[in-house]
Amino acid sequence: MARSDALTLLPLDRYAALMGINPLHFNGVVSDVSPVTVCGQPMMQFDWQAVDAVSRESLAWAIADAESRIAQYLGFKLLPTFELDERHAIGRPGAPEAFRARLIGPSGLAAAVRLDWGHVVAGGIERRDAIQTNASVVYTDDDSDGYLETATVTVSTTATDPNEIALVMPGESGDAAWEIRPIRVAISAGVCVITARREQLVIPSVSSGFATGARAVEGGDGAMFLPSIDVYRVWHDPSQQVQFLWEQPALGGCGCGSSGCQTCYLNAQFGCSTVRDYRLGLIAGSPAAWNSDTSAYEFTNYSVPRAPDRARFWYRAGYRDQRARRPMVEMDPRWERAVAMLATVF
Repeated sequence: MARSDALTLLPLDRYAALMGINPLHFNGVVSDVSPVTVCGQPMMQFDWQAVDAVSRESLAWAIADAESRIAQYLGFKLLPTFELDERHAIGRPGAPEAFRARLIGPSGLAAAVRLDWGHVVAGGIERRDAIQTNASVVYTDDDSDGYLETATVTVSTTATDPNEIALVMPGESGDAAWEIRPIRVAISAGVCVITARREQLVIPSVSSGFATGARAVEGGDGAMFLPSIDVYRVWHDPSQQVQFLWEQPALGGCGCGSSGCQTCYLNAQFGCSTVRDYRLGLIAGSPAAWNSDTSAYEFTNYSVPRAPDRARFWYRAGYRDQRARRPMVEMDPRWERAVAMLATVF
C-alpha cells in the first residue's frame, strides 16, 4: 500500500504512473502477470527493508519537499488544503494616537487582510464524517489476465459531491494519513461507487512487517488484501472562519487587589469572512454569529468599541484544475509532472 507518514498532495501511486513504474511493484506486490525481474523489483515501505533501494516512505518525503518548495515560490498550494489558526495583525492608522472605531476601509467595505496563501476557496474548517465503516470490497479481473486488479466499494450516501468522498484504512478514524489515493468516484441516486487499484489495498501490517530481503506480497493471495474499508465524507464546514482579538488596556493602579480583575488576556469574538481577491489571498472579516439551525451567519456588533488588533483565520486555499473530474483533490497534470520531476532529482 502506497502510504507514508509524510502527507503529500500528489498521491504516491500517481507519482508511480508519471514515472512509468509498475503499479504492482511500486506497492510491493508481485504476480504471474507482473513477475519480478532484474529491473522490476518490488518497492518496500521503509529503507531498512531493502539494501541500496529507495522506499515509499523516503519517496513521500521527497514529494512533500518538492510540493513545499514549489508552493513557497508560487504563493499558493497546488491543491486546496485547509489552513488552521493562521494569525495576522490588523493594520492601524499611521498616527500613533489614532485608532479605527471599526474594521472598515475607505470604500465602506470591511478592511481586508492578506493571508499566507493565495487561490482562496473560502473560510472554514475540515470535517471528516464516516459514511460507512467496514464497507465490503469487491475485487474483479476486468481485463481477464488472471489478476484481480480492480477494487470496488459501493455505499449509500446523502453526499452528492464526488470531491468529498474518501477511502480510509479501517480502524484509523478517518485519518488523512491513511487515505487511499487516487480513487474514482461516481454518485447517482444516493449510491456511491468507488473504484481503486487492488494493490492499493494491501494490508498495512503486511507491507510494513517484511524483514530485510523479503520478496513482498503475492498478488494471488487474497488474504494479503483488505476485505473491507472505511468510506468518509471529507467536507468544508463554514461554521468557523475568523476570530477577532483585542488587547486589554493596562490595569496598573486600578486597585483591584484580589477582587478578580483580569489582565494580560485578549478579548475574543468570532466572525465570518469574505474573499476579496482569491488569487492574492485577500480576505475581509466581519463580526457574526453562526446559526446552526439555518446554517448561516447572522450579523453582530463588535464586542469591543474599536477595531481588533489581530485576527485568527481558518480557510481553504489552493489551485483548482476545473477540467479535472474532482478538482478539489486531483492536481493539474502540469503541476503533477513538476512535482514528480523535482522530487526525483532530490
